[in-house]
Amino acid sequence: MLNDQDSGDAQSSATAAFDSAAKASVPKSTSWGYKADRESLVGVMTAIGAQAKKAASTSKQAQQQLSTAMQFLQMLQQQMQQMQAQYTGSQGGKWNLGAAYRPPDSNINLSASYNQGRTNLQVSMVPDEGAALLGQNGFTNGVGPANLGLSFNINM
Repeated sequence: MLNDQDSGDAQSSATAAFDSAAKASVPKSTSWGYKADRESLVGVMTAIGAQAKKAASTSKQAQQQLSTAMQFLQMLQQQMQQMQAQYTGSQGGKWNLGAAYRPPDSNINLSASYNQGRTNLQVSMVPDEGAALLGQNGFTNGVGPANLGLSFNINM
């Protein structure tokens, strides 16, 4: 059996084969019959056909639900990609900007940058370039502006 038409054909040919084999096996001089066996065979084949139809229907319904779910997931994926593109700035401004400034004779370093919709402001206090001139024990003798670093970041 491959489909509904095949199940009807298979049942007809199985019944015909049973009838011919049963007629040949029952002696003519006895009152034996095969009517009850034939009805049992037809009942079993009908039950099997009904279960096969039910299984095919369930399989078809499952395939339709899977197809619907896949279409929904593809739609969600497209929406997520659009949102990601929008929020990462690939559709907005595509420019980056950065600048840094160090006032003369100070330990302060100011820097700012703009990248994909985010602004970063950084204030750093960096050790003096002349820290190496303090000598071997310069840091252990005391902490001063020559060997103290400080950073302050603001992300907007």
